[in-house]
Amino acid sequence: MKRLILFIFTIQLMGCSTQPNETNREPEKADPFTQDSVKQDDSGQVEESSKTEEENWNAYYRSMDINNYVVTESNGHTPTVIEQDAIVFVSPDSLEVQEMIKELGDDFYTVADDNNYYKYEADQFMTQNGVKSVNPKTRYLKFIQADSKTLLIDTKSSASRGWTTILFQPDSLPKVINPVDIREEFEKYFNRKAAANNR
Repeated sequence: MKRLILFIFTIQLMGCSTQPNETNREPEKADPFTQDSVKQDDSGQVEESSKTEEENWNAYYRSMDINNYVVTESNGHTPTVIEQDAIVFVSPDSLEVQEMIKELGDDFYTVADDNNYYKYEADQFMTQNGVKSVNPKTRYLKFIQADSKTLLIDTKSSASRGWTTILFQPDSLPKVINPVDIREEFEKYFNRKAAANNR
């Protein structure tokens, strides 16, 4: 009986081995700076994307820098003026939506759904923390700072990726954020703790 228990215990230990083998080895991760993005269609064919993962990350980082949206004039268009604490939610226009559908195909609807969900969550969070939400209908935004300086931004700049979320308070430069990280971004930007009833 002791031999049987010892035999079973030994088999279990061998089954829990941490040595890599063909069945329990993690797949190697692609290097985002040398690999092209790939997409597999329904037939299993692999298509190379026109953008590499590095290009996608670079576009993301460009979209997160407010300086990439700054312009000196609004080309005769009246901008939306923002002069108090706010979170600004910029959404893509119909032309941008068409381009994204062309580029992403059916994945666009998942991306749009995710963006709308996180926008809703961020909006609720900011409302609970007493910060106004702005959903501009104009291309240009004019931020008025406490020292009366203004910052004009073009929401359709080449850095824009369709959905853009911006935090603003008059004594700071506006900051583009990822709404997924709303609590951390709020506390860091506004330099205050979020209301206790928030997630």
